[in-house]
Amino acid sequence: MALSKAILSGNSDLVYDVILHLKQKLGAAEFLMRIRNNREVFALFVKYCKQLNPKMLRDLFFQEDWHSEEAFTFIPESYEVLSIAEQITALQNAVERFDHAKDEFNKKVTEDQIKLIRHQIKLEEKFPGRKFIGLTVRKTLENLLRDGSFKLADEFKKDYQISDRQFWFVKVDTLAATAQWEELEKFSKSSRKPAVGFEHFAAAAAKNGNRAEAQKYLLKVEDDQRLRCMLKMGMLEDAAEWAAKQKDPVGLDVVLDKCRREDSALAAKVQAYKTSLGFA
Repeated sequence: MALSKAILSGNSDLVYDVILHLKQKLGAAEFLMRIRNNREVFALFVKYCKQLNPKMLRDLFFQEDWHSEEAFTFIPESYEVLSIAEQITALQNAVERFDHAKDEFNKKVTEDQIKLIRHQIKLEEKFPGRKFIGLTVRKTLENLLRDGSFKLADEFKKDYQISDRQFWFVKVDTLAATAQWEELEKFSKSSRKPAVGFEHFAAAAAKNGNRAEAQKYLLKVEDDQRLRCMLKMGMLEDAAEWAAKQKDPVGLDVVLDKCRREDSALAAKVQAYKTSLGFA
């Protein structure tokens, strides 16, 4: 009766008060049976549990045979525990519930997370003082590349089915960020068909302050992509010279538009190129 009146009142706080009173008064099984018959009450109780009583929420999902929902209650728990062993245990509990629910996707994702944690434990044992546990797949790969563990990085790529394109992007960015220029050049020559274009090598070098390296890779960029690459890297003077060399009026206009407000001297130079080529 009290619960019905609270619901009719439309006052959520009052409904919460009645729910909590029933929870204290009734046994757990009877309480859950009582609230499941009202969708609004059930939703409010789920909200309460998510915020204040995750254990009760898990019991609720267990009673309802909602295995996937129950599994998800173990995921945040895995990040709240103090030890790695407890984290793995929580994730294994989630895997079991996903399996009961025949939720293959989330089961696989959680199994992969357990696999990653165990892999990171071994890496920290192999390299004392280096941090791996708690990192994402990408950050773990970056750490291996950053420290020159290239063979382990290749093995890690295979173990976690990282695509060639994604691996190349990460490796180029990491080698440039750590100024491993010889390794970057070696990597650029490691395949007849690189998974990323040379414009990415050039952009990575320019981003990390090495203009000479950027220029080296720009020479390997296809002619029809070179101007766009220079503009993207902010190399406006090089872009102007390239557009003039290619006798490209559209390219010169693009450069002029970009430098008109920022570099009046370069704008005048571009205008001079246009005039000499008969584009003015």
